[in-house]
Amino acid sequence: MKTKLVAVIALIFCAFMAEASKVEGNGNIITKEISVDNYSEIELGGNIEYSGNNFWGNRSNKKFPVFKYTHGRSASLKITIDENLFPLLSIKSNNGRLAIRIQDGTRIKPTQYVIEGSSKTLKYLKTSGPMDFEAQNAFSEDQLEIKISGSSDVKFPHNVKLRLGEFSVSGSGDLVFEDLDCKNLTSKVSGSGDITLKGKADEARYSVSGSGDIKAYDLSVNDLSCSVSGSGDARVYAKDNMNLSVSGSGDIRYKGPANVNKSKSGSGSIQGAN
Repeated sequence: MKTKLVAVIALIFCAFMAEASKVEGNGNIITKEISVDNYSEIELGGNIEYSGNNFWGNRSNKKFPVFKYTHGRSASLKITIDENLFPLLSIKSNNGRLAIRIQDGTRIKPTQYVIEGSSKTLKYLKTSGPMDFEAQNAFSEDQLEIKISGSSDVKFPHNVKLRLGEFSVSGSGDLVFEDLDCKNLTSKVSGSGDITLKGKADEARYSVSGSGDIKAYDLSVNDLSCSVSGSGDARVYAKDNMNLSVSGSGDIRYKGPANVNKSKSGSGSIQGAN
């Protein structure tokens, strides 16, 4: 009986501490411009609550937390958020990396949270919290690495030209390229999120080991390799060569005139699409 009582008290204490660490926005929205060093890498994270009637769970709402990024301009940073929450942000800019997080041990519930930033180059993007990212213009880079491990949606609605692209989704977020032009592309899904690709690539390697999907019917690839070892699916297109393998319960559906090599050892399937 005593052991049970101690356990109950411990649970109540933990719940109290968790609630005590949450800070709600006071509704007094402010915008601050912050001086930052030049950066080509962006890292976003933090404990932001997804509940209530403000922006949580509704990405169509303009108040959903988002980083609006503009490429090709001098380094800049502007943040719009509740006045009482601004001091709880951790903003660091050094060695070419801009990192924006929530202070350790703190969970915030903002009324509005918008980051606007620009830099001359972008080579690396990592998101590990519920913060969306959207590029505001077209750009070209030699290489770009993107890692999504949270629930973020990362969108590039304009043309992006790359020599080397390395993209991975290990959380529940999504990555979308509306017009990608890439020489050498690697895309991996190991979480429940999706990668959607449109445009063209000389060479592409896709890997699905989670429950998410790669949606790339609209990315025209010359030489393609794709493996599915999870329960997710891949939708692919190639013109010259395809090497396709399934060892899980997922499926590969393919389009295009390419020569196709298939390998299947799981309960999934590899089939041409109409």
